[in-house]
Amino acid sequence: MGSVLGLAVNPILFQPPTKCTSIPTPKKIIWLKNAQGIPIPAAFFRPGRLQGKGSKKRRAKSEMISPVEEKFERSNITIIYSHANSEDLGLLYEKFTYLSNHLGANILAYDYTGYGYAKKVSEAQPSEEACYADIEAVYGYLMTLGIPPIRVVLYGRSVGTGPTCYLAEKLCRKNIEIGGVILHSPFISVYRVVADCGFSLSCLGDMFPNIEKAENIDLCPVYVIHGTDDEIIPFYHGCMLYDAFGGRCTGASAVKEAPVDNLWVEGMRHNSMSKRMSINILHNLQQFLSSVNKRAADVLNEQKV
Repeated sequence: MGSVLGLAVNPILFQPPTKCTSIPTPKKIIWLKNAQGIPIPAAFFRPGRLQGKGSKKRRAKSEMISPVEEKFERSNITIIYSHANSEDLGLLYEKFTYLSNHLGANILAYDYTGYGYAKKVSEAQPSEEACYADIEAVYGYLMTLGIPPIRVVLYGRSVGTGPTCYLAEKLCRKNIEIGGVILHSPFISVYRVVADCGFSLSCLGDMFPNIEKAENIDLCPVYVIHGTDDEIIPFYHGCMLYDAFGGRCTGASAVKEAPVDNLWVEGMRHNSMSKRMSINILHNLQQFLSSVNKRAADVLNEQKV
C-alpha cells in the first residue's frame, strides 16, 4: 500500500525546478549511477586555502573540483548535502561555495533523480526509493576517495532529511560511525506533512518515516534546526524529532558520544531568513562541526593505538 501512497503524494512532494540551472564548471560534475542504473550528478566543493598570518588569516575562494584529479584535505569534515525541494545544484552553487569556506569543510552535493542535470539525461521520475538509491550512490563514491566515515556529516534540508535519516539509520545498523547528522527543517513523515496541508489520504503506509528511524540513529551526534514560523513543515515536526533523539540521548543509558542538540530560530520561515538568522545558523554549525572534528580526531587516534 505504500506504493499507492507514493503515487498519490509524489506530485505534491517532489517539485523539481522546471528548468535545470547551469553551473559555471559543468565539466567537473561527477556522474554516478545509483542502484537503479540512473545517472546522478554530484559536485564536490573544497574550502579555499588559508592565507595570511595570525588574525589576518583569510580563506581564498572555495571552488568546485574533480576530487580524483585535484587535491583536497581528507582531514577536513566532508558534508554530504541533500537539498530541499525546488532546488538543484545550479541554484545552490554559490551557497555551497560560501558554506564550504565558512565552515572549513568539503561539501559533496548531488541532485536527486528527476532534478537538475539528472533530469537532462534521464526521464526517470523522483521517488522515495530513488532518493534512497541516490544518497547511497553518493556515500559509496565518497568512500572510494579514502575519507573515513567518522569525518562524514550528513546534512539534509526539508525533503533532504528523508534520504539523510535513511542513510544515517542504515549505517548505524551496520555499526558504522559517521561524524554526525544535521537535520534542517525536518519532518516526522510525509503523511503528517500532507495531512497538515489539508489533504486527506485514505490509503495505508507512509513515506520518509524519519520519526521511526530516529531511535536507531544512535552512533553519532545529531543537530536539529527549525524555524518557529515554518509554514511548510510546521515547527512541531522539528520538536518531535528532537524529542525522539533526545529521549535516548538524555537517559541513564545514553550514548555519551552521540548527543543531540537543537537550534530553534525565532521567526524563521521555511524558505526565507534574515541576515541575522543566517549568521546565527552559520555560527552554530561552526561550533557543531568543531565538536564533530574533535570527536573524529579522538576516534581515529584510538584506532591507531
